[in-house]
Amino acid sequence: MKLEVREPLAVDAAGAVHISFQNVSLDLPVRVVRSGEGCDGVQFVYGSDEERDEVIRFIALLAAAPRRPGPVLL
Repeated sequence: MKLEVREPLAVDAAGAVHISFQNVSLDLPVRVVRSGEGCDGVQFVYGSDEERDEVIRFIALLAAAPRRPGPVLL
């Protein structure tokens, strides 16, 4: 998964990430753990075990989705 930001993020800054795939959408609190030119990283901040399990199920859904082939040149 790739996170694109318009401006550099400060380490330890808090925010939220909205993720959608098929019929599932999640809004997750995050904390910035790495910040650099073209290389920002966030960590999910789970409010409960149920929230963590929901993210695990979402990631499993992404992993099981068939990959779409890229363009075919003839």
